[in-house]
Amino acid sequence: MPALTSAFQLSGGILLDDDCISLYRDLVLTGQALEDRTVSARHELHPLAAKAIANLASEPVRAKTWIDGMLGSGMTESNVLEVIRFVNQIGGLVVRRGLRSTLDMAVRQITLAKLGGRGTARVYRAPAGVRGIASAVGRASAPLFATAPVTLSLANVAHVISLQQTELAVAVLVTLLLSMVAHELGHVLTIKHFRCDACVIQRGLRLGIIHRKMKRREELMTSLMGPMVGAVSCLAMTAVFHMNGFAEFGLAAAILHLLSLLPWYGDGRALFNNLMKS
Repeated sequence: MPALTSAFQLSGGILLDDDCISLYRDLVLTGQALEDRTVSARHELHPLAAKAIANLASEPVRAKTWIDGMLGSGMTESNVLEVIRFVNQIGGLVVRRGLRSTLDMAVRQITLAKLGGRGTARVYRAPAGVRGIASAVGRASAPLFATAPVTLSLANVAHVISLQQTELAVAVLVTLLLSMVAHELGHVLTIKHFRCDACVIQRGLRLGIIHRKMKRREELMTSLMGPMVGAVSCLAMTAVFHMNGFAEFGLAAAILHLLSLLPWYGDGRALFNNLMKS
């Protein structure tokens, strides 16, 4: 008989009982294998895991109902967590929840963090268009952009910073946001130029574009174009915001985008790995 445990506990902190969940559309279950059409990958599954994912793929289902179904099929709680983490890791969980549940999740995660707990980070996956990229960038930068307006307003009211400095800070935040979107869009447009499908993946502060394996030259161009487009967008914004100090920031931000080509970072690592191939 299924244990009387909440979906929040059994999912590692990424689901609530009343969440409406489904499988991302590019993931297709074929027998006991899950195929990812975006990256042309195939994941072999345990029969019980395949059955659980089949239930998720057939139609949207309440999270607690889905989890109880897995427990009722003979899975242990650790098995259930393993399945949820696997589907989440590849961005396969599509979760719909209302405002009240969203606030409830925020409170639970804050409480968990205060108690020293560490939940599973939710992975978001979306089509790699302007809307999908903007949404992913917004989620990744939400902590900064949620607190910045309040912080700037209080600092301005308290006369800690001037109105001109506040305007400069707003211009900086807008530039950061738009240049991040431009950076990822640079990758995506290059990938689509080579007639490949792509998805944007966001996990915490990290963003990435996934796609099927391409030719070496195509991979090199894709790695280069993101930082280059991001850097150009920062420089272009200096023509939009005519403020003291903004030109220096635009140049610094452009350099930061180009620094992602160093081999220790995602774009640079991909570039370096492809250059090292014979």
